[in-house]
Amino acid sequence: MFSLIMSAQKPATLFNKGDRICFVGNSITHNGEFHHNILQYYVTRFPQRPVSFYNAGIKGDVTGGILRRIDSDIMIHRPTHVVIMIGMNDVQRELYGSLVSQNADTLLRRKKALELYEKNLDSIVQICMKKGVKIILQKPSAYDQTATIKYPNNLGVNDALLECGVIMQKLADKYHLQTVDYGSIMTAITKQMQEKTPTATLTVNDRVHPNSTGHFIMAYQFLKTTQAPSAVAAISVDVQKLKSKAACKSCRIDGATYNKSMLTLKVLENALPFPVADNQQTAVSLVPFIQDLNNEILQVSHLAKGNYQLVIDSTVIGNFSNDTLQQGINLAVYKKTPQYQQAIQVRKGLELLWETEATIRAVAFVEHMHLQSFTRKNEPAAVKKYLDSLYTVRFKGQAYYANAFEKYINFHSQVPQLLRLSDSMRSAIYKTAQPIAHTFIIKKVEEPTVAALIEASQSGAMPLLFAVQPKYLVSEVASFNSDKEYYIRRGLPNLIEKLNQQNPNITVGFLGGSITKAEDQYRNQTLAYIQSLNPHAKIRGINAGVSGTGTELGACRVNEQILQYNPDLVFVEFAVNGGSNQAMEGIVRQIIKHNPQTDICFIYTIAGDQYLQYAKNEVPSKIQGFEKVAAHYQIPSIHMGLYPSILAAQAKLVWKSTEEAGGKIVFSKDGTHPAKAGGDLYAQAISRAFSMFSNIASGQKFVLPGPLYSDNWEDGSMYNPAAIGTFSNGWENINPTEYSTLKGFAPWFPVVFKTAVPNASFTFRFKGTAFGFFDIGGPEAGQVLVEVDGNCTELTRKAGNATSKQPNETGDRCLNNRFNGNCNNRYRGQFELFEVPDGEHIIKITLSNLQADKLAILQGQDVSDIQEHPEKYAQQIFYLGKILLKGTAIAE
Repeated sequence: MFSLIMSAQKPATLFNKGDRICFVGNSITHNGEFHHNILQYYVTRFPQRPVSFYNAGIKGDVTGGILRRIDSDIMIHRPTHVVIMIGMNDVQRELYGSLVSQNADTLLRRKKALELYEKNLDSIVQICMKKGVKIILQKPSAYDQTATIKYPNNLGVNDALLECGVIMQKLADKYHLQTVDYGSIMTAITKQMQEKTPTATLTVNDRVHPNSTGHFIMAYQFLKTTQAPSAVAAISVDVQKLKSKAACKSCRIDGATYNKSMLTLKVLENALPFPVADNQQTAVSLVPFIQDLNNEILQVSHLAKGNYQLVIDSTVIGNFSNDTLQQGINLAVYKKTPQYQQAIQVRKGLELLWETEATIRAVAFVEHMHLQSFTRKNEPAAVKKYLDSLYTVRFKGQAYYANAFEKYINFHSQVPQLLRLSDSMRSAIYKTAQPIAHTFIIKKVEEPTVAALIEASQSGAMPLLFAVQPKYLVSEVASFNSDKEYYIRRGLPNLIEKLNQQNPNITVGFLGGSITKAEDQYRNQTLAYIQSLNPHAKIRGINAGVSGTGTELGACRVNEQILQYNPDLVFVEFAVNGGSNQAMEGIVRQIIKHNPQTDICFIYTIAGDQYLQYAKNEVPSKIQGFEKVAAHYQIPSIHMGLYPSILAAQAKLVWKSTEEAGGKIVFSKDGTHPAKAGGDLYAQAISRAFSMFSNIASGQKFVLPGPLYSDNWEDGSMYNPAAIGTFSNGWENINPTEYSTLKGFAPWFPVVFKTAVPNASFTFRFKGTAFGFFDIGGPEAGQVLVEVDGNCTELTRKAGNATSKQPNETGDRCLNNRFNGNCNNRYRGQFELFEVPDGEHIIKITLSNLQADKLAILQGQDVSDIQEHPEKYAQQIFYLGKILLKGTAIAE
């Protein structure tokens, strides 16, 4: 004992080139995810210092099992280090829980279990030290005895595991060993999560095994404790001092040139960024992994004022202001960089290695846990018969055992070859990770005009279904408190109930205009916030935003674009584009009729000078109208523009600016569409409201009251033209995904009906009070004749977003121009709705042969495209996507 103490080891830090590290433990190590993350860090961070990790975990193992297999399963790898985590099974979880008697015998058995744990662990340490192997002790991961989930709770197990950590620390102090404390950090983070969401957990549903978030936190703790470095690389360039050597930590700059608008660098970084997987994003929000361990900093000083585009090897990474570049950007969080893409290839190679290791571990598991006393292991037929019987008697229906037994039968004789294969795979992975030089170009770009920003917001469709993007989660929510920011009414009882379930599937619909459609103007932030309420929920969103449209088109498309996906919650955003209260009521009634348990929430964005009204304690008139509908149906509503308006009144926010505003928040660049900071403020309003909505009793159904308006749009609908009418000759149905100019509209229009033939027509019948069409505008869009019941009468326009500045000089009362100012060298979804007397009608839509004066329509805009490419605009084409009705189609 004395000699062992005298040869005590110093606490371990980083592994070095050629080190062979065995991770030893039970199923948590066997499954491997935490040390997979550690290895991924080592390969990407130190590609020129190869190390070898070996998985020596066995499902269900205890300290006694490690002692039995230490030579045959651990020392066989000739390790330089043994990294041990054990205890989850040693504490004998069955001795804990509310149903277990707290008598003296039980307490004694618990005590003896810990005593045996300490004795065996001490023996393991001594054996390793005698063999000259360095040791790292990992205090056991947490058992979740506090989550409000249905799985049986062995209350007290986590306390016993923390006691295991105390025992480990005692041994570490005795032998001067490094320890890594998983239990404390996981217990603390679990408490923090559950204060907000009682069902949140860092384990899978069994309370024992860490989930991906838990494993990632463990990897973070290991790397931090063992003093892993933060820097991937640090590139620092001062454009005023290029003649002196640029600073480059963990990298090399071979050349740097700069003129007044462009900086070029040739950079060789020594490491790669750590590629954070989608299922690890929650963990990144819980521990400062990026800040502490994944910094690939690019800093450029003294650039001329303006915005700059960063390009690496011809890939555009993003646009950054000169101030942002001077502060430095972390390239490790940009997935498009060639460095990040190389790291993903490393990850793919590692995943293949881990699959091979999983086979080796399955064989070891069967060998050490189920065949220890079997005397005929050299007889394949006897082994198979024994394992088949064991499965049938003890493990029937448990896929893990069926898979493990099958792998043993197929691969136990091939383990030496698999170990050699693993070694060759490691070598190949390190080759993939070797540094590659990249060319960085940082060039100045012109600031987009307000007109360009608005135009961009009105571009083509985006995918209807979208996933949570954790990067949009707003980390801080201001403590603004006003009883006028939101109205709870019936709340969101059914959504809240689902969020409190263990692993719910939740769909959230967003119905609105361009502010809903855009990526960073509230929608993504809101979905990320809802995901944070239950990290284990499977959440998807529906992006049913159509630029420049209001409640009438919303009432026609809500069924196809929202309700067919059976949403749990629908946000309705039409305050900026407006529309009628009757159409808003139609949206509500359609949702309730589809499913009385679908929650609805009205959200109110604002535009122009409306922020001045909020600052004066006034509510814009259109929002007042929508609030009548909300009150009638007891729908909660959120005035998202209230807090930004107050910040503007306090001179802390600039409502509209294309430049930075001296430390003030810039809400938008065009006065309507929020910048990212504005979208974050909108999302904060939703999160504040949600904290109050959660107090409403769950499980409610909407009880549909009588209508508020007798002419509401409950009968709004949208149809595939081919399903309700007939086409003359001259039409073709096209797949928009096959056309570069139209493929963006595929989420709205799976098929587009196109004609370029004058007098080609489409006819349909319906019963109701309004009709129209949802089509695509573009440079070649022409004019159509719209006849009602065989007559060319004056059309009464109910709603639309495609108006032409040019008057109809032909005197043709039923002529409707599908070309407008939004069709200037781009394509846009547009619609028209016309009112008719209640009753049955026959509608005929015909492509006119009359040519509109498109140049006159575009006056006041940049007309260079129509002047340079007049042939595009000379065409006359009609792209028909859907027929819109307030009423019911009558089949031909």
